[in-house]
Amino acid sequence: MDKPRTKILILIDNFLIGGRETFIKSYLSALSDKQEYSFGLMANRINESVLGSSFDYVHAMDKESPLLNDWLSEGHLCIEEFKPDIVWVHHYQLLTAWLLSCYYQIPLMCTLHGSIQNQGKFKRIQDQLGLACILKYPSSISTVSGEIKDQLMEIDGDRNSSLLVNAIRIKEHNQRNLNEKKSQKNVKQNKSYAFVLLTRQQKLDHLRVGIKLFCKLKKHFPGSRLTIHTGRNINERGGSSKQLISIVGRKWTLKTPAFLFNINSIEVKPLVDDVTSVLEKADVVLGMGRVMIEAIAYRKVALLVGYDHYVGVINDNNFMSLQHNNFSGRESIQQAEESIVKNIDQFMLNQNSLERMFDEVDVENQVSNLESEINDILKNKKTYIINVDTNVDQEVKALINKAKQLKEITIDDDLIKLKSSLIDYLAKIKSS
Repeated sequence: MDKPRTKILILIDNFLIGGRETFIKSYLSALSDKQEYSFGLMANRINESVLGSSFDYVHAMDKESPLLNDWLSEGHLCIEEFKPDIVWVHHYQLLTAWLLSCYYQIPLMCTLHGSIQNQGKFKRIQDQLGLACILKYPSSISTVSGEIKDQLMEIDGDRNSSLLVNAIRIKEHNQRNLNEKKSQKNVKQNKSYAFVLLTRQQKLDHLRVGIKLFCKLKKHFPGSRLTIHTGRNINERGGSSKQLISIVGRKWTLKTPAFLFNINSIEVKPLVDDVTSVLEKADVVLGMGRVMIEAIAYRKVALLVGYDHYVGVINDNNFMSLQHNNFSGRESIQQAEESIVKNIDQFMLNQNSLERMFDEVDVENQVSNLESEINDILKNKKTYIINVDTNVDQEVKALINKAKQLKEITIDDDLIKLKSSLIDYLAKIKSS
């Protein structure tokens, strides 16, 4: 008789086009090969064209600004229908996941995808309380970078977390792109390259920095063109200079003469669901985060552009340090323009240095960490049970105090409403 599959319900705020979505798809794809798991998805909004084939159950709330009670109501429905063995929450909706885990006594896994300190702090009180709950009570915590893992240690030094680095299925791209590169080896002798700036989110400063860098490099690589694929709102055709100026802003345009000088070599297009066709046509890929991993997998020059400055070409010498910050560019030194040009030239002649980075970005070599986490949480099955003798109101006050350690919280209407909902819900859990 076949062993029943372990059911894992993925809980995420939205499943659209972004780094968290492609992270989830890559790891689930690697796990699906083993045919030991079944995956469900709960989110508010879902882009069905990016779902892939990993999910056996999908539930979209599709509500305008859903509140905590909306998430909990829909969460009950999902758990009753899918009957998961584990709930795996990704960065947001931590409080929803924790409360559902408590209610049904289902083990909880949490993966943090971004910085939780300084500018990365959770803005909403609900998310701050959620992180406080996750840290205070039993759950499995993982991070996608060493930087976030270090931040967790600063917040709670007694709390262990595992590392699930951003990764991709190298096998899908490796040999095809190796053959493509070999066939193109002598095509680019005129140093006319196809640059692509890929940004899944609406990061305006990131976009501007990437454009400025291309304008600098075009002096060294005449005839090159830049195609921008952005998550910012543009019409389906894209392409016009007028539309590009409206995105980056007229004031910035007037203060950036190099942009105006090169504007006819720059094209803007909407972001596509599947970036395969975009990356295959590129020689140099500008971006950050997961985009850099995808560029390496496709054997392209990975040119890291952060939020407020560019870093340069990712190579074997700087890979580990940049991976520590999830290729965000934070705390990274900007390479000199001449060094970037030299690194691009070297890469075009020889891509062998990529081979040493493949092992780090190949999800096949990272998925064992996720399997260990799943096995440990199923073995221990630690969930938080409210003590019958505990005063629920005092319990909530303790959680708010814990959240205050993460960010100063003011007692406003939002907190009062959330506190009331939390007290009512914890009372239900206690009596169930």
